Amino acid sequence: MREANQRTLPWGRPRYELALLALVAAVALFPVPGGNPQDISRACLAEALTHGHLSNDTCLQGSVDYATRNGHLYSDKAPGLSIVEIPVVTAFDALPFRSGLDWRLWLMRISTVGLALIGCAFLVGRVLEGLHPGVGSLGIVVFGLGTLAGSLAQVSFEHLPAALATFGAFLLAWRNRPLAAGLAAGAGLLVEYESGIALTVIAAYVALRGIPSLTRYAVGVLPGVVALGSYNWAAFGAPWHLSYHYVAASFAGAQGQGLFGISAPTLHGFAAVLAGNGGLLFVSPVLALAALGLIRFGREHRAEALVAGTITALLVISDAGYFLPYGGSSPGPRFVAPALPFLLLGLAEAFRTRPRLTLRLAALSVVTATLVSLSWTSGVAVMRNTVWAELFRAPFERSSNHLVRAIPPSVFGSSAAGKWIEVAVVLFGALAAFMLARKALPPRPTPVRPTPRRLVRAAVTVALVAAIDTCAVLGYPSGNGYQPRHSPFNVGVSASPTTSYVGGEVNYRVDVTNESDVVLLSDVILTLTFAPGMHLVGAPKLLSGIGCTGDTIVRCRLDYLAPKQPTTVWFGLQFSDPGVHRLLARASSNGFDGPSATVFDVPVGS
Repeated sequence: MREANQRTLPWGRPRYELALLALVAAVALFPVPGGNPQDISRACLAEALTHGHLSNDTCLQGSVDYATRNGHLYSDKAPGLSIVEIPVVTAFDALPFRSGLDWRLWLMRISTVGLALIGCAFLVGRVLEGLHPGVGSLGIVVFGLGTLAGSLAQVSFEHLPAALATFGAFLLAWRNRPLAAGLAAGAGLLVEYESGIALTVIAAYVALRGIPSLTRYAVGVLPGVVALGSYNWAAFGAPWHLSYHYVAASFAGAQGQGLFGISAPTLHGFAAVLAGNGGLLFVSPVLALAALGLIRFGREHRAEALVAGTITALLVISDAGYFLPYGGSSPGPRFVAPALPFLLLGLAEAFRTRPRLTLRLAALSVVTATLVSLSWTSGVAVMRNTVWAELFRAPFERSSNHLVRAIPPSVFGSSAAGKWIEVAVVLFGALAAFMLARKALPPRPTPVRPTPRRLVRAAVTVALVAAIDTCAVLGYPSGNGYQPRHSPFNVGVSASPTTSYVGGEVNYRVDVTNESDVVLLSDVILTLTFAPGMHLVGAPKLLSGIGCTGDTIVRCRLDYLAPKQPTTVWFGLQFSDPGVHRLLARASSNGFDGPSATVFDVPVGS
C-alpha cells in the first residue's frame, strides 16, 4: 500500500489560486519590450508556414537568428512555437513589428509564452499543494515571480512552452498515463531540441512500470518525432538534420564546435549559470533550499526525486558547457528554465523543515527577479555589478541610472509617466502576490527539532547565498555572465594606401576581435574619431552588426561578439588639408570601454 501511495500523483488546489495566477500574469506580462531576435525568427517561420513555405528570405534579412541552406534563409529554431504562433501572425498580419508599443507583438507573446508561464505555475502550485497543504500558493508565486520564468515570458523564448510540455509529461507519467505523457514529451521536443534530455529521463521513469507502459509512452512520443523529422526533411534535407547544423550570422563558428556549441562544462560556465548577473542562485536564492528539499522529497518519492534531480543536473551541466551560458541577450541561463518546475518540487520539504528561512529567501527571490524582469530587455548597458548595485545608485544618478533607463515600455506606452505607472503596477502586484501567498501558508508549520545537522545545513545555505551574491556583485571570477571584468578587445587598423594627398582617398579597415575565451560581448560599439580635414566617403560597410551613424565621430553598432569572434568594418576617407591625419578607433561593450584607443596616422601631402 505504501508503494502505491508513493506512486500516486499528489494534487490539491491552493488557496487564492485564481487571484495569484492573475497577479503573476499581470506582473510578468505588463512590460511590453520591443521586437527581439527570438520574436522575429519564430514569427518569420510562422508567416512562411501560412503561405505554405518554410524559408522566409525577406523577413529574416538582417536578423541574427537564422539558418541558411541552398541560398535561402530559415529560422534556426525548432518549429513548435512558430506553429502555435500561426493564428496570431495570420489574424493580425504581425510582421514586420512596429517600433514602440506593438499590440500584435504583445498578443503573440501572451497567447504563447504567457499561457505557458501560467500553465507551469498552475501545475507547480497544484503538486506542491498536494505534497504539503498551504505551500502551493507560495509555489505559484516563487515560480512565476521569483525565478527567471517571469522574465522569459516577455519574449518569444521556447523554454516556458518546453517546461510546460516536459513537466506535464512527467506528471502524467507519475499518474500512470504513459500514452498522454509521451504525447506531451513529443510536443516538448517539437518546441525545443533540448527537451530530448527530459524525454529520455522520463522514458526511464516510465520503464519502471514495465515494458507495456514504455511502449505506450513511445507511441505517444512518435507524433512529435515524426512532425519534427518531417520539418527537418523538408527544410534541411534529412529528418536528422536539425536547424542548428545550418546556423549562420554571428554565432555560426562557435555553435559549430562540440555538440551545437556544447562542450565540456567550465568553471566560468558554472559561475555564470549559478552566480552571474542573472545566475540561478543570485536571482532565486530560494532554489538552494529547494535543491536540499528535493533530497528530502526523495525519502518518500525516490523515483520522482531522481527524475527531477537528474533533469536539473543535466540541464545545468549542458548550459555550463555551452559557449554562451546565457544564450545571447537574455535575463540569465535560460536553457536551464525547463528544469525550474522540477527543482521546485523540493519547495514543500524546504518549507516544512526551514519555514522562516524559506519564506525569507522566497521574498528575496521575488524582489530580485522582479528587478531583473524590469531591466533585462532594454538595449541599455548591462547592469553594473547586478541590479542591486544599480538600485543603490538610482537615488544619486536618477534618470541616468542604468536600471531607470532600462525600464521597457508597458501597455501604457513608453512615456516617463507610463513607465512610472508600469513600475508601480509591477512592484505592487509582486508585493500583493507574495503577501497573499504568505497568508495561505499553514499558520503553524510542523515544528522540526533544530538538530546540529539541520543547523549546519541552514548555515551553509545562508553562507552559500551570501557568497554567490558577493561574486555576482564583484563579477568574480570572470565577469557577471555578460560582461568580463575587463573588456578584452583587440582593435586593429590598416589602410590602403598608407599615404595620400589633398583631395585623395584612403580605404580603411578596422578589425575588432573579442579576445575572451568564455564571455559573450553584447551591445558592442566601435567608435571612430576623425581629425579635422578627414571626411567620410559613403557609408561604412560592416561584416556583422546593425549599422553606423555620425560624421566626424562615427559609432558603429556591431551587436554581439562571441568568444574569440572577429568582425570587420570598412570605410573610405577623403582629405581636404595637408598634414598628419589621425584616426582613433575604440570598442566598447555595454558601456564599458575596452583598452586604450588604437591610433593610426596617415601623412597627407599638399
